[in-house]
Amino acid sequence: MFLIIIFISLIILGVYITLWIVARKHPDSTIGKFFSRLQEAMEEHYIKKRDEKEKIRADYENRKAQKKEFKAKHPWFCMFKNLMIFILVVGLVFGLPVFAYKKIALDYTGTYAKDRFIYDSDEGLCMLVTYYPEYRTGDEKGFALAHLPFSALGFPLKSGIDKRKGNDIADSKEILDSFQTKSTWGGSGLLSILSQLLGAESGSSNSFDIGKHGKYFIIDGRNLDYEKLSNLFDESDKSHFLNNQFY
Repeated sequence: MFLIIIFISLIILGVYITLWIVARKHPDSTIGKFFSRLQEAMEEHYIKKRDEKEKIRADYENRKAQKKEFKAKHPWFCMFKNLMIFILVVGLVFGLPVFAYKKIALDYTGTYAKDRFIYDSDEGLCMLVTYYPEYRTGDEKGFALAHLPFSALGFPLKSGIDKRKGNDIADSKEILDSFQTKSTWGGSGLLSILSQLLGAESGSSNSFDIGKHGKYFIIDGRNLDYEKLSNLFDESDKSHFLNNQFY
């Protein structure tokens, strides 16, 4: 098959060369006129392509000159523009990893609730545990660990992201029951239990609005005990503690 293709190509090439030689010797013949028009068309095509390239080059040089002139006339504007571009690039380079870390390590979607870190002007850094609508019994959406130190942002990685699955505070049925009881009947049992569990100071027994997120029962987390918090990610320790508290 390959030899056949080569043979056909050689035949076509030979016919073309023969016709070209005839056209050169007899320019007034039909074949000669055909090759003349073909040559003129090819020359016009090359000239058109050359003109287009020259126009593109001229436009580029013109824009370059205009840009240079603009920089000379408005140096401060150009410096400000370059600064904004630099800030944008730096923001993307550092912001995207932070955003990814927040979504992967900090925010968590559990069985009964989801927890996430937010910053509130009044309560500072907070971890909101927001129960899904079907698990709420009052106006409160959940509870919040407020006034957390920024070092708390590193805790999920220290505990291991994989250990959060099924062992997060948002997945605790016992704490959900206490939340529903407090939302319905009041009392300070929820705050007391969570405060002991987390080693934090109890907040008010009333719920408060946290920004535009809604009402939450607040626990002061400024004295958060990370050793006790670590136990929330150990199924055996958590079950042992909760059994002692609820039964």
